[in-house]
Amino acid sequence: MMNQTQDPGNVSHPYPMTALIHGRFSGGFGWIAYPNEFMRRSSTALVHDGRVWVIDPVYTTGIDAEIEALGTIAGIILTLGHHDRDAIWFAERYGVPLYIPGNLIAAPKGGPAVRVAGQIPHSPLQLLPCGGRGAMALFQECAIWWPEHRLLITGDTLGTAGYFAAANAVGAHPFFRLSPPVSLLRLPVSRLYPGHGRSVIGDGVSEAVATAISTARSNLVAGWVQAFRYIQGR
Repeated sequence: MMNQTQDPGNVSHPYPMTALIHGRFSGGFGWIAYPNEFMRRSSTALVHDGRVWVIDPVYTTGIDAEIEALGTIAGIILTLGHHDRDAIWFAERYGVPLYIPGNLIAAPKGGPAVRVAGQIPHSPLQLLPCGGRGAMALFQECAIWWPEHRLLITGDTLGTAGYFAAANAVGAHPFFRLSPPVSLLRLPVSRLYPGHGRSVIGDGVSEAVATAISTARSNLVAGWVQAFRYIQGR
């Protein structure tokens, strides 16, 4: 069921409302709502047996029709709690739960929010906590893993936006280089849908993810220089 709620697309935004769809396959797609935006925020919609899960969604005109074409929306999922994007709006519009991984510290409460651990109910999607450690323990995140498609979704820890790595390569978030997501190191990833930047697909993705994680600290200064140059270039 779809509820009538205020369209966040009616709010003034400095970028054109034209989504960049990427990584489309039989199991879903990713989209960047505002391709010219500095943060390159990316969202994902996945479908299994006609049921659709929407991850870290950012609304833009027409994206709801693209999502609905996949099947029946079954739930919205957040990978991190310190920004919920348009997740609450999507959950209320479609009258579905907003799934919050149990390890997230800062996250929406009440309303459609439902705490979960291990796996999203009635789905093949596994939840893999991958937040900061030690002094960064307050910054928690949860990746999503779909084993059948070797598909990994990350929020902030890994990305392909210019301030993560050059030329759409996979890199660690400049901040999370201090505490990279080592729990994801050995996953046989062939599809990566990050929360910032376009998806990457192919046989080399697993190696790219492993390299980004294993060299995050040793390449910390180079990573910060890359991020600074990207910011300067904007």
